[in-house]
Amino acid sequence: DPMAAAWAATFPDLFNPASELPEGVEEHLRYPQDLFRLQTALYTNYHMLEPSAFFTGNDEWQFPIDPADIERGTGGSELLVGDQPLPDGVEYTDELLPYYLLTRLPGEETESYVLLQPFNPRDKLNMASFLVADSSPGQYGRMVEFRMPQGEVVDGTNQVNQRIQQDDEISEQFTLWSQQGSEVVRGDMLVVPIEESVVYVQPIYLQGANGGFPEFRRVVVVYEDQVEWASSLDDALNLVFGEGEQPEDPDDGGESPPTTEPSGEGGATASELLGQAEAAFEQAEAALQQGDLATYEQRINEAEELVRRAIEILNTPDA
Repeated sequence: DPMAAAWAATFPDLFNPASELPEGVEEHLRYPQDLFRLQTALYTNYHMLEPSAFFTGNDEWQFPIDPADIERGTGGSELLVGDQPLPDGVEYTDELLPYYLLTRLPGEETESYVLLQPFNPRDKLNMASFLVADSSPGQYGRMVEFRMPQGEVVDGTNQVNQRIQQDDEISEQFTLWSQQGSEVVRGDMLVVPIEESVVYVQPIYLQGANGGFPEFRRVVVVYEDQVEWASSLDDALNLVFGEGEQPEDPDDGGESPPTTEPSGEGGATASELLGQAEAAFEQAEAALQQGDLATYEQRINEAEELVRRAIEILNTPDA
């Protein structure tokens, strides 16, 4: 880092080399969100390699919008270059903030703990790319960019939100809840990379007319041209990708042949991973009810990774 190098040259005793880290500490390092947000803000312009494209600005990017009803502050550690905090409090942003996840990146065989930020083309709604910063031991600070396949338009968060709002069943239920005096609260929209596309997951909460904390009611899953929702994540994903193999009930006095569900790394099946994701969503809801947004975000990120792994298993053809 140029700034760290400049400070180290001025104050030689200020920094210690990474080789002096105590054993085991490197496994707990996380690439800082502040630095990554600053770098990705600059990368919206400086990803361009052709001078003509840079000066005309034809290939500029921007951060996508997070269509959630939960406010995120840009004050303090989340301050971006150019952000101006409000005089009497914290300024809020509607941009999709970078988030941590443990995932297997396209073209790689092992999982990496990364910080991820998606991008849209400037003034457009589709997704153009996403950039990750690696926090894995031995790979700390590595940055990799993944662009959507050329000639293929991948929906961005705004487009997905519009499709959710325009879905007949979802729209009718939202209207019914509103007529009953409840307020629909949309949770964070999770962007889960899968192969050469993405899956979007968004929990839906209800808040009573007299206030109180929102309660989980549905989860929406969007993949390509499919929009499905259900009262559990497992059911919603099954509507999109189909159910895995399920053992049949044995006939009276007979035995059924053993059946197995495809499993991923560590032997966990898709159903088990989805069950863990459901538990993470429930923990996120409990944290939200207590006003603990940090834990809420952490549990949502955990649920996102579990969903991604389950989808990967469901998309794997049977051997």
